[in-house]
Amino acid sequence: MRASPGSTPNFAGAAYDPNLDRRRLGVQIERIRSYMLGAGWRTLLEIRRSLEAFHSPSVFPESSVSAQLRNLRKRPYCYRLQRRRRAGVHGPGAGIWEYALLPPAQLEFEVLAKKTGPAVDVVYEPAVDVVHELDDGRGREKFFEAARRIVASLNQK
Repeated sequence: MRASPGSTPNFAGAAYDPNLDRRRLGVQIERIRSYMLGAGWRTLLEIRRSLEAFHSPSVFPESSVSAQLRNLRKRPYCYRLQRRRRAGVHGPGAGIWEYALLPPAQLEFEVLAKKTGPAVDVVYEPAVDVVHELDDGRGREKFFEAARRIVASLNQK
């Protein structure tokens, strides 16, 4: 889900100048978002290296990647950022974190499924191909329409 044209992300900060930074940060957050949706669990270093290799000569400092991942949790994106401590070669307690990004539609469906209870089998057929983003601009609306129909049918039983 990209931010719609009328609802762009709100960047802020003492050094932020919209004339200089808005376009650059908008491109940066979209690149990070599209990479993370298919990347699975990654450390900031892995994210930075992958993005810099793919979008050379652009630079993605780890602090910027971290900030943009936090921005993706806010409106208009509303993604769920998952974080876990990295085990493996660094060992537990090494202070290195891995991140994964969960699309908003998937999160909302999980919340709906929890409310309906574990005994109910609910089949989710997305109105939008989340991975390829073939959204006609109504994907979110179609999802909620389908969710309301499912809840209504469960309440009638």
